[in-house]
Amino acid sequence: MAEGEDAGALPPRYIPSLTTNFARRFVSSARELEHRGNINATCVDHSSFFTCGDSHLRQWNINSAMCERQWKIKDGKNVACMTSSDSGWLWCGKRNGVVQGVDTKSDETATLTQSDEAVVALCCCGQSGTVWALNEDGMVLQHDVKSCSIVFRASVRQHVRRKVLNFEVKCQPQIELANGEVWVLWCGSIFVIDEESGAVKLAKRLPRSDGRGEDPVTTMTRVHSARWCANASSRVTAWVNGELVGEVPLPKDEEAVEQKVCTSISRTPDGLLWCALSSGEVCLVSPGHEAVLTQWTTHNSAIRTLHAVSHKGKIIVSTLSEYGSVRLWNVNTEGLIEAYEHVQAANTSVSALTLNLRLLSWNVNEWSPFNGTSRVGVGKWLGGDGSSDIVVLGIQEAVPLNAQQAMAANTGVADEWEDYLKLCLDKVGSYVLLSTMQLVGVV
Repeated sequence: MAEGEDAGALPPRYIPSLTTNFARRFVSSARELEHRGNINATCVDHSSFFTCGDSHLRQWNINSAMCERQWKIKDGKNVACMTSSDSGWLWCGKRNGVVQGVDTKSDETATLTQSDEAVVALCCCGQSGTVWALNEDGMVLQHDVKSCSIVFRASVRQHVRRKVLNFEVKCQPQIELANGEVWVLWCGSIFVIDEESGAVKLAKRLPRSDGRGEDPVTTMTRVHSARWCANASSRVTAWVNGELVGEVPLPKDEEAVEQKVCTSISRTPDGLLWCALSSGEVCLVSPGHEAVLTQWTTHNSAIRTLHAVSHKGKIIVSTLSEYGSVRLWNVNTEGLIEAYEHVQAANTSVSALTLNLRLLSWNVNEWSPFNGTSRVGVGKWLGGDGSSDIVVLGIQEAVPLNAQQAMAANTGVADEWEDYLKLCLDKVGSYVLLSTMQLVGVV
């Protein structure tokens, strides 16, 4: 357990968007990685999960959550980000500007050219054998792995009016490659860099929904031809060629002091989006339905990084908390969308129904039913000439008040009153008994 993490977060407190049973049906309990010290960064490939912390890189089995291999890395506590390549290399970006790599196949290590600013995001291009790095000052560098030299550099800083657009919410720096372009998320805005010309353009700086100022982008991902962006206003929006094509509002807690924002987002081959929130929750978003299918709590603190991968018919979701603890979740998405659509259809078919409730109390003073009192009069008093849809009656002093009744009350009294009141109500309407409870002399 990482320092500062609340042990009560395991097992999780489910907060599904539909029902508790709905979330429990698809999400299993967590498995926490047994890791010494805090974890600084994570990355994932098809079958393994990688972490960095306390001067070691570790490879974990994604099924058993057991450590399989580890490599010593210099100054591991300064690692701020990680990425993996198809060739088997792991790359770590450090706060001192160093990019260090380990070949998981041969255990060979490499250190790329050092820069002056902290490395905050990395991505790999397997075809060209290069590593792209985003520095804290907005400088984008392309490192050639073979020569360990910088072959391309560009800056996005001049396109931002000030370094920190989003002083109220933290944005996760990101860098991605897509169709010959480099997509960069820095200081709440998205930039696109052409790999050949090096031209930088501002792709997205979103206005706030209320029209006041801007709505910083906190994280992003790509689904088919659309780029999905999470915004500081708790929205997830989809853009194609600069046009808004979809929008999903994330769940809000009206009583919370701080607004929930999406801190990390991942997608799976089925097109679903997995959104990590600053509240420690994970939301599963369906772009096709433009809705949150379900959500659950993973940590008692904000989630820094989330990864979601498809493995043996299930989705494995990893969450890294701000305290450095990592948990793996098995999510069975088979039938999830069908179940969601079924619940939604049931919700839309429900209509409002107005009922007249009659609540009564009667002290019978040990009086027994069936003593000749007019049932018609009692029936009108109970049912109100049949205008009441539901009648709730409390009877007092139904049995003699003595020590014997207190120790072992006559339960047959409740049966007598049930029969009597049913006959009385039959005089004014058609009623069905739902429930009866007796506590000594109170029925």
